[in-house]
Amino acid sequence: MFNPAHAIARRLSWNFALVTSLLLSVGIAPVVFAQDGVPEPPAATSEPELDEPEAQELTDEQLRAIECNRLITVSNQAVSEVQSVTQTDGAAQIEMFLQISNIADRASAAMKIISLSDEQLDGFRQRFIAMYTDTSQAVRDLSAATRLSDEAAARQAYDAMLTATNQEAPLVNDVNAYCDRQAQQDRLQRTE
Repeated sequence: MFNPAHAIARRLSWNFALVTSLLLSVGIAPVVFAQDGVPEPPAATSEPELDEPEAQELTDEQLRAIECNRLITVSNQAVSEVQSVTQTDGAAQIEMFLQISNIADRASAAMKIISLSDEQLDGFRQRFIAMYTDTSQAVRDLSAATRLSDEAAARQAYDAMLTATNQEAPLVNDVNAYCDRQAQQDRLQRTE
């Protein structure tokens, strides 16, 4: 039987592996989440939010790496939480939809408070916010349609959810390409 909640998780699950490999390739340890979705203690390379004087002491390379990590960390957390919810045995489908929608809302809120000085990264952040907002609404609509056994509304909501989540792959690829390209350029400049 088709389970839209599991389809959402599959769409989002590949993101975590791609982003983790990108972070490791540029020397940044990603945030790791325990089975219960609670972050494990940050690795030594995790950077806290920086106030203005501290940010001015960093090189452009360091600041960009920190900002890439901030953006990717929020995305990874959302994926991890969705995977956790959809892998729970016995969870009612409607409850699962609501949990996924709440995760998307939290991810959107977390993205909104990230401070980014890099204009390109801020553009990516805005795209993540729109994607999470659209996903949340579509999943809420899917939940309501499922609860009412309204097949037409469920199909429409599912299509809206696909449209929203189809934004993820190109967005993640863009973030990965930008952050990786910037890291490579920074490494080349150091060797010159």
